[in-house]
Amino acid sequence: MIDASAVETALMGRLASDPELAALLPDGVFFDLARDGATMFVIVSLSASRVLPEINDGETFRALIYLVKAVARGADADPIVAAEHRIHALLDHATLDLPGSGGALMTIRWIDRLRYTERAGAETWQHRGARYELIVTPL
Repeated sequence: MIDASAVETALMGRLASDPELAALLPDGVFFDLARDGATMFVIVSLSASRVLPEINDGETFRALIYLVKAVARGADADPIVAAEHRIHALLDHATLDLPGSGGALMTIRWIDRLRYTERAGAETWQHRGARYELIVTPL
């Protein structure tokens, strides 16, 4: 059985360990919610998950779809655009070791883009990223 939590740990580690992305979004990489006070960061959230079962009820592969987005406070688009491009370079058709997951990565692929701007009080927040599908096969 594939351990989705171990897959998430590997995905988060890939993003968090990249010095170029860390320079663009210095507050870090978070799952679902950033820490209080963060103003430039990456959010990873599970968007969908599905399993293709075998005839004997075993698992042939698992498709995990994650929303990965750069978030920044302010109206300057340059850093957030650069961060979106860096996330794409790190993930689309990349390799990824999945230790402890019980699975091996078949592919990571870009699915669709996300972009929106919101106001929270007097502050402007920009969100840019995409959904990426990770297809994992059991070992």
